[in-house]
Amino acid sequence: MTATFQQETLAQAWPDAQALFRLHYEELTFGKERIELAPDVGRYEALERDGGLLVFTARDGGALVAYAAFFLMPHAHYRHNLFALNDVFYTDPARRSDPWLGFRFIKFIDAKLTGDADISAVKWHVKVTRNFGPMLARMGYLPEETIWSKICPLPTDTRPGE
Repeated sequence: MTATFQQETLAQAWPDAQALFRLHYEELTFGKERIELAPDVGRYEALERDGGLLVFTARDGGALVAYAAFFLMPHAHYRHNLFALNDVFYTDPARRSDPWLGFRFIKFIDAKLTGDADISAVKWHVKVTRNFGPMLARMGYLPEETIWSKICPLPTDTRPGE
């Protein structure tokens, strides 16, 4: 079958996303020894209600095979500009043998976001371990900055008297 791409509500995508969320977490989360998968669904719902969340999906025969979500917000430095900031992007590993699925999905998302006159800039987060930057470059995106991470150690037990 051929995947279809669409914008969905969180309520439409959420039930089908659970299995992919777990795979996404296991494959790409940095610092799992401290960082636990626990999406704040209420916060996502509130963002969506306020127009601050867009969810995109790729489905094949109704089955979810990829997802992406973006936060829409004015940047604190550029209050007159609305930015689309990528929150998550994931493709089912079982579907990665189709080299065009990710490209076509990103192309669909790009057209939706860059075609919105209110959005001034689209920002993607690209993991070092799953680098799709070259694909974004072919669509006119440029590398802008690098994020460096450090997982903080768990606090030691410092109860008095011990």
